[in-house]
Amino acid sequence: MGSDLRTIHLLPCTIQHNGAARVSEYFLPKVADPTDSSKGLEATLRGRQLYGAELKLPSGYHCHVVQQQQQQQPEQQSGSQPSLPWTSTAQAATITHWKHDMLPSKTDDLPRCCEWLTLSEQIAADISWQEVEAELAAQDKPPAP
Repeated sequence: MGSDLRTIHLLPCTIQHNGAARVSEYFLPKVADPTDSSKGLEATLRGRQLYGAELKLPSGYHCHVVQQQQQQQPEQQSGSQPSLPWTSTAQAATITHWKHDMLPSKTDDLPRCCEWLTLSEQIAADISWQEVEAELAAQDKPPAP
């Protein structure tokens, strides 16, 4: 896998195909309003209007596209290191999240999951007693007039 980051789209549909496709020829997202980037992206897929927004993953996280590796023959496995059944074929630091008929919002499942990643790191982080005491002392001080 190269170090280049790809564009990954999360579409609100199921496609009954598993393999290569000429996506860049048929799926052509564009900025909905060139004068206002907050309007997001728009595209059509099989005649349906889609609206999208780019979601930046929290720092330190990447989305990976994985592909199952083909099983090796038994005689090739002897004496060699066991390999993982999946390999990463592409990665991205952002995901374009698409919805039918409306822009994705911060209250959708995917953005909320990304918020949870950051929150869970803070919850699980080591904290010293000195930091706890300093925070409690700061809360006990009356607000400045």
